[in-house]
Amino acid sequence: MALYDAAGQAYGVPLHRLFGRPQVRDRTPLAWWNTKMPAELLGQEAARSVEAGYLAQKIKARPWFDVREQLAAIDRSTPPEFRVDIDWNSMLLDAGHALPVLIEIAGMPKIGLFESPIRRSDAAGQRRIHDAVPILLAEHFDPTLFPVWIRDDSVDAYVISPPGVTSMVNRAAAADLLHKDVFLQICGTGITTAFTAALNAVLPAARLPAVTVMNTYSDDLIVSPLRVTGGHVEVPTRPGLGVLVDEDALEQFRVDDEFVVPVPRRLLTVDYGDGRHRNFVSAEQLWEDFTELTTMPVQPPHASLTLLDDDGSADFTSLHARANRHPQWLDVRG
Repeated sequence: MALYDAAGQAYGVPLHRLFGRPQVRDRTPLAWWNTKMPAELLGQEAARSVEAGYLAQKIKARPWFDVREQLAAIDRSTPPEFRVDIDWNSMLLDAGHALPVLIEIAGMPKIGLFESPIRRSDAAGQRRIHDAVPILLAEHFDPTLFPVWIRDDSVDAYVISPPGVTSMVNRAAAADLLHKDVFLQICGTGITTAFTAALNAVLPAARLPAVTVMNTYSDDLIVSPLRVTGGHVEVPTRPGLGVLVDEDALEQFRVDDEFVVPVPRRLLTVDYGDGRHRNFVSAEQLWEDFTELTTMPVQPPHASLTLLDDDGSADFTSLHARANRHPQWLDVRG
């Protein structure tokens, strides 16, 4: 981004002029981004996004939160034109597990697309989902699988991410040639959002809301914030990136290379909504149990997750030690 910015400023042209393709749009659709959180908080985030000018929200669906409750909370907090793009990161595992969930929630309001509900390499499963569920099915562009997806007409849209501008341009062009939509996912602050808007300006297939996660930062690192209105951000027209980096903010947030955010010892307790509870000691352990060991329901109703930090008690130490060896059931309804 820095090199493109320097080149654009040297030539006195906006960034999109350096990509060698004609400009097709002067505004970029942009999505608010949220990771895993309870329905009430997700609804509050949706309301914040509308106040900030957004009309789309990308969320991460997880088995330890009820996606039905999450979607209902978002619906209550947003206008009719709002859309929600749901990313499972393959946590619905396969078509047999995924289809009942996807069909159930497909009729809920404001759903834009389903991203990566099952394992990426499961082309046959994607075809089953595509044929059964009337919602756009999106997957991260994979040059090996792309010909299979096109042959089978099993994927509707593609996530385009780094590495490399040339790679992203070529992948978006291939999708466009075959009448498929894409959205750019290039994560960072306002600096990255300006770059993404410029690239989006020359990609005809980039019709879906881009994801930059700019909303997650306490500071966008630019002097004049990019304004989102009507769900879009304008493509910068000044030379280079078209934004001025906030040098004071860079200094304010500078940390040593060795800096690590301190995380207390904690328990992650999943309530499956049916009387069962299970303890984990880390997100990594939680993820492994749901994706590799696959011993748990893929999207149980009324599921929730609570965190308990170490309180120094003997009970906590005992529970943590047990869960550290293996996730422990705390309660199993007869």
